[in-house]
Amino acid sequence: DRFFKALNGTIYNRCWHLSALLKEVSTRDASEIFPHIMEEIFGTTSGQGWNLQKWSPRIQLEDWQGVTWLLSPGGDVMHLVYKLMSDPSLKFKVPVHLLPKSSYEMLQRGGMNAFYADKIHHLENGNMELLLNPFDFFIFHLVYALVNPSKRQESCMNPLNTVQSAYEALIEEYLAYFFPCDGSSPSVPSTGISPPSRFDSVQKSPAASAFNRVLVKRILYFYNSAHPASLHPWDEFKRNALVRLQRPLYPFLKTLFDRWPLDASFRLLLETWLSYIQPWRYTDPAVAAGLRENQAQEGSRMVDRHWKKWIGENLLFYSVIFQACLPRFLRMDLLSARNAVLLYRFTKIFALENLAPIIQELEQELMGQGEMSHGSSHHAVALRQHILVLEGPGYHYKHLFCDQVYQQIKELMGEVQAASNTLKARIQVASATQGHLASLSTIQSLVKSVRFLLSGEMRPLPEESAQELTKHQGHISAAMLYLSNIFQLEVPQDITRVKPHLSYEESFLTPPPSPPSPSTTPVSIVGRGGTSLTSQEREEILRGWRKSLVVYGGDPDLAPICSYEIAWLVRILYHIAQYFNRNYSALMEDLYHQDSYWGAVSREILQSPMDCRETKKLDVGKWNEKTIRLPPRLSLRAFATRQQFAFLAFLFLLGWYAFSLDPVTVGLLVFTAVMAYFMTRAAFVTAKGRLMGRPQNQSGMHHEPEMAAGSPLLPGSRRD
Repeated sequence: DRFFKALNGTIYNRCWHLSALLKEVSTRDASEIFPHIMEEIFGTTSGQGWNLQKWSPRIQLEDWQGVTWLLSPGGDVMHLVYKLMSDPSLKFKVPVHLLPKSSYEMLQRGGMNAFYADKIHHLENGNMELLLNPFDFFIFHLVYALVNPSKRQESCMNPLNTVQSAYEALIEEYLAYFFPCDGSSPSVPSTGISPPSRFDSVQKSPAASAFNRVLVKRILYFYNSAHPASLHPWDEFKRNALVRLQRPLYPFLKTLFDRWPLDASFRLLLETWLSYIQPWRYTDPAVAAGLRENQAQEGSRMVDRHWKKWIGENLLFYSVIFQACLPRFLRMDLLSARNAVLLYRFTKIFALENLAPIIQELEQELMGQGEMSHGSSHHAVALRQHILVLEGPGYHYKHLFCDQVYQQIKELMGEVQAASNTLKARIQVASATQGHLASLSTIQSLVKSVRFLLSGEMRPLPEESAQELTKHQGHISAAMLYLSNIFQLEVPQDITRVKPHLSYEESFLTPPPSPPSPSTTPVSIVGRGGTSLTSQEREEILRGWRKSLVVYGGDPDLAPICSYEIAWLVRILYHIAQYFNRNYSALMEDLYHQDSYWGAVSREILQSPMDCRETKKLDVGKWNEKTIRLPPRLSLRAFATRQQFAFLAFLFLLGWYAFSLDPVTVGLLVFTAVMAYFMTRAAFVTAKGRLMGRPQNQSGMHHEPEMAAGSPLLPGSRRD
């Protein structure tokens, strides 16, 4: 009773009452309430929990402090775990379907991972369950929200936000506690499990991308704190930890670099990679504590040659991932300040003194070229062995300093130079007009807002000031110099093909580039992962010369929200329409097919039955598609466009100011007018059908539509 009473009130009060309870409870009672505490906080099976991913210290400071104090490595929950660990026979049940997909499928096939060898319990009905000790049970619940897709969808963590949620703060605390970089050893309870095995499930899941950089930095500090000549088991474990991180991290980065969206959230993944390939930054424990973060960022611009062995062991991270970055930056809009910063960070790291020459030396040794010494052949064998471990047999290594990469770098430098020239022109215009137009900026902004609201077009991003443009152009110019230094290329002076980087206003003054003649290039390339565009077609789509062939074929009411729609209004109107569709679907179906006047009215208001496709993703590159039939239904999405909203707002203001009508009265008048319009159309359709001697449900304006795919109409619109 006392336990359930402690779960009432605010989160901070719950933490306070739980803390007091856990200090007094006996071991027997603790074993009974421990699973309930985990479920209450994390909601692993119920899906509820305290939603630690949503809490920010800026908004819920008291609750944030209470949770991080209760669940911290030195908090009362962890003390309870240590108390329960005193009983080696105490186990807690976990359903096996909560395990990572690969592990679960292996168990279903009868396989057995060594990690689960002594934890699987077979039930009489043939099912299985996982029996975990208190420490593993707590860690399982802690990381489940990190690797489980359904919990990730509830998270409000923004990859561009620098404020830590309560969950992020806890993960950092546990990493700092279990992987100390000051030479100390954490007091880990004896679980019979090798700690490095816990890296796998976290690193292989894309859901963990928000924490990967934190984990990488912590492991690097942990690795660098080992004494090089020491044979102590703790130092051996530190050196082995990085090896266990390397193997899952490489395919994780390689896959996501190819699939990550072309937006500024790519910084999350880029910084994770850049942290891993700079182990020399993470050698001082003071930096780990945040005492000299600025000095660490500025750091030395030279890579010491004693890191050559480490770079060789991780050569694929420097060469293969680098080459995976180039197509991405060639497709990015470098006139976006955030994208320019990404390119600047990317090139700045590889321009560190000695880094490019070391990579070049390693590649020459791999080919058996360069100055050969008595140990060079042994070093080449070691390099091939590291590549074999990460890529497997039959892999053909593509050198970073090869002709194909040089060609891509030259193309990228051309795009950078074109963006730099455009930015210089914008800086001149902004500097000349900044003072003259300052007084009109507010009026112009208001006029633009009204214009884009009424037209339904996408509102352009606000123009950068002269100071922001100068900083932006500085990043672009620095990236150009870094690229030329890395690959020993000259900075291009004359660009024969300049990408038309124009602002919204400039686009009216400059004629668009002429599209190329129709290409004989195939529409797509078919590979193991499905079809993909050719590089030429991708560029034509980005320039607007070719339209994308992607057509939405699902339920029109569930189509992605367009730029001419108001997102929050689309969602509200959808839920209102769904309420009527769920509760009155039979009545709508009956009315829609009646050969009467009210049937004609319902056909004016309701959407016609239609076939659409429903696609369910099963796995990477695999999906299940089926055709479903949508019955007559109510759809209000057409009223969520910016034009409709602006028109209704104008009517409300007109009724309020001109006729002193309250909003409710205006709304009723608008609703009456709309219904009168529909009823008039229905009367016309009914009369026309009787004159022509046809059933009313065939003489009206509606026809049974074909598939939803390719329909040029807006959801909820009609063709007259």
